[in-house]
Amino acid sequence: MAFEVPPPLSTRRIFVTGSTGLVGAHLLSNLLQQPVQVRALKRKSSNLEILRKVLGYSHSDPEAAFRRIEWCEGDLLSPEFMREALRGMDQAYHCAAMVSFDPRNRQQLFSVNVHGTATIVDEALKSGMDKFCFVSSSAALGKPTGVKEAYIDELTPWENTDDLSDYALSKYLAEQEVWRGIRDGLNAVVVNPPIVIGPGDWSRSSSKLFEASWNGFRFYPPGINAFVDVRDVVKASIQLMNSPIHSERFIVAAENLSYQQLFNLIADHLDKPRPRWRVSRRMGEIAWRLEWLASRLAGSEPKITRATVTSAQKKYFFSNKKIKRELGYVFIPIEQAVQETCHRFLEEQRL
Repeated sequence: MAFEVPPPLSTRRIFVTGSTGLVGAHLLSNLLQQPVQVRALKRKSSNLEILRKVLGYSHSDPEAAFRRIEWCEGDLLSPEFMREALRGMDQAYHCAAMVSFDPRNRQQLFSVNVHGTATIVDEALKSGMDKFCFVSSSAALGKPTGVKEAYIDELTPWENTDDLSDYALSKYLAEQEVWRGIRDGLNAVVVNPPIVIGPGDWSRSSSKLFEASWNGFRFYPPGINAFVDVRDVVKASIQLMNSPIHSERFIVAAENLSYQQLFNLIADHLDKPRPRWRVSRRMGEIAWRLEWLASRLAGSEPKITRATVTSAQKKYFFSNKKIKRELGYVFIPIEQAVQETCHRFLEEQRL
């Protein structure tokens, strides 16, 4: 397999998956501010324009930063390809994941998230690399059943429930592959971010919330969740990788807020009306069924599903005590994260 080799900068060589996603793009941007060599995975269909945009947020010459990336194009599910991709790497950050709540994507979801993680874990073990970081999700954390409110930390036991989303199960099973690797000798850490706030592709992931507010979305669910600035996910992951800490998972969450509080912050900083109508459980049940029907007729992925409606009704309080204790980590306040993300959004709207 041929690689486009960048100029040598240091002896540390770092591999990254998920470079077109929110966390992966910001991680690459951060790493490229350091004297390290970076190799990144991409698919043939990958759109790298979002990464170029993210590099422009913190690099005076984003094209020069982009040219430092050694790209390898191939399939995460191929052991032979991943063996070559990881050859000579000192560290790896596995950020790649499929996010979907559409039942029609279940097979692909488990293939990418679970089998893809199993493949990279196996090949990371064989490569003898120094350290591995898995960017998991708060969705992979245990959540008590039969309660409307729950306090969750890294040790909350996992429970299989009827309202569990396929995405959550896939991330949990993916994380189990990392723990299997750790038992077999892989030096690894796991980070579990909740809803990530940051600029990037406004049509994907949590960044869609800003576009929705801009377009006048006036509804909010009654639940509570944790939120974190994308820069904190990146910075905490790098600090963990450069520390002696291993075989541990960390919730990387700044604050617990109600969805109403978050949506109000976004609306205020975009100078848009705050959401007005609270989505009751009954309204949510009707909405996801109508959306299911509409998506079937249009042949598109539903914007809301039974799983997302159920989750948005719950009040989850995530603890960040462990990472604060182990790293002395100080998080960016969510209001600041929202304000700065809104600033980026407005700048791009003017272009």
